Amino acid sequence: MITPILIVSMNLAVFLVFYLYIKRRLDRALKSDEMANRARTEINQMILELNQITDRNISLIEDRLNALTEILSKADKSIVLMNREVEKQDSRAGVYSHLKPRSLPANQAALKTESTGTAKEKVLELHRQDVPAGSIAKMLNITVAEAEFIISLGDKKA
Repeated sequence: MITPILIVSMNLAVFLVFYLYIKRRLDRALKSDEMANRARTEINQMILELNQITDRNISLIEDRLNALTEILSKADKSIVLMNREVEKQDSRAGVYSHLKPRSLPANQAALKTESTGTAKEKVLELHRQDVPAGSIAKMLNITVAEAEFIISLGDKKA
């Protein structure tokens, strides 16, 4: 009777070892599946984060591109306006270039070449000869205000 018990106990021992061996292999397989699943979920999360970051960056680039487009359109409008103004100035210059320059009266032309001395002396000399302040300013290349100021100072001294 000991032999059947021994055979049964040996069978039980072999089955136990076989059971533990299979269980361990299944646990490893399940662990590797679990690890693969964890890796997949982490990779998916990383992909989602990258997609969100990419979408945000694309929207920022689009916003800046729109802003640059607006700036360029304003600059283009300014350039067009400036070109129109230049054309107007050129057309005005063309109109005035056809006009003949007005000649000075004979006595004023003679006065311009004859007078020597400081600008103050020239202004006062021309004023004494009844030349208007505007003409004096043109002849001496000074402003009308300067000519009138010198004349008013000269009148106070006289």
